[in-house]
Amino acid sequence: MKLNFIRNLALISAVIILSLGVGVNLGKTEAKKAVPNYNFSSQGNPENIDFTLFWNVWERLKKTYFDKTKLDIKTMYYGAVSGMVAALGDPYTAFLTPEQNKENKQELSGSFPIWR
Repeated sequence: MKLNFIRNLALISAVIILSLGVGVNLGKTEAKKAVPNYNFSSQGNPENIDFTLFWNVWERLKKTYFDKTKLDIKTMYYGAVSGMVAALGDPYTAFLTPEQNKENKQELSGSFPIWR
């Protein structure tokens, strides 16, 4: 009776330890998949850039951001593009949203919107 109990306890302990080891290894494998290995060495070749991080952050904001009223998809999109252009560090290169571009063209052409 006592021998069966000890054998069963040893068997259950071995299964638990084995399961724990498998779980840890699976977790490590999934963690490596979740953080892509970016290769930015190929300048000018966007096909080699993995945008997983961008889309993971985009989705996480949509799902978990506390103030959903602040999540304007269009503003987020233009902000991402603006950040990409700003990352160049060139003061003469800028991204303008379609609205800003229209206003800029009006200013440069000398015409102004009619106020009603």
